[in-house]
Amino acid sequence: MDSRLLVKEDDVDSMDFAKRRDLLVDISRRCLTRLSHRANFRLNPVIYERGALGEHFEGLSLFEYALIEKERYYKRIGRYRDDTQYPLTDGKEVGSPFFGVDQKREIFKPRIEISDFLDFYLDLLHQACEPGENPGRTIFIADLDVDCVDDINSRIHFGRYIIDQKAKNPEMAELLKDYTPNRREEVLQQIVIREQERRVIDSAKQYASDNGMLLSPETIEFFISGLIRRNTQVQLQHLKLVYRVDLGDL
Repeated sequence: MDSRLLVKEDDVDSMDFAKRRDLLVDISRRCLTRLSHRANFRLNPVIYERGALGEHFEGLSLFEYALIEKERYYKRIGRYRDDTQYPLTDGKEVGSPFFGVDQKREIFKPRIEISDFLDFYLDLLHQACEPGENPGRTIFIADLDVDCVDDINSRIHFGRYIIDQKAKNPEMAELLKDYTPNRREEVLQQIVIREQERRVIDSAKQYASDNGMLLSPETIEFFISGLIRRNTQVQLQHLKLVYRVDLGDL
């Protein structure tokens, strides 16, 4: 089975914090592998330009069309019942019981959107890929893109599980229970750990180097730091929506 598809909620719930972080490392490495595969091909900007390939894709770019169609398929088979999986597109059917989004446990139902997600991905491609086209490979490359953003989205939203585990820590639980704005920095110290972030970035660079990936250290720095920043945004939004603790923006 494709390891992207489902992480059983009981499996995730039973993990201690270290195991959850190990899983996060595994997801990050999968993202790097996907991105390295995508970097084997040129940028192919025609994939992302609306109307560039005629009227075959309902006025959308090929990338948008492919993403929407694949997420419709995932919705039909119930992938989004899983607490760890969230769609990127915003079709009207997302909230349907048939597609499972509203069958998640209450703490994982709130929709958290990363408004600049696709801009981040396109900026990443400009760093990772050579300019130009690969004639005859556009459909294949668009499918690669969809798999890439799917894994990145899963990695970012796993922040919900990280913060939910942190919230069970007695010190953090006490801070959240009696939260007032003057305790903001104390809470943030439990979430934003710069030394740890640096270790994650350096570990990703080493992993890419050890595995001969076609990604420069600068691209990996941009990618992993961007993942961490958006993962933190998800954690802050989860606290706001589930625990009613609003830390504002970083």
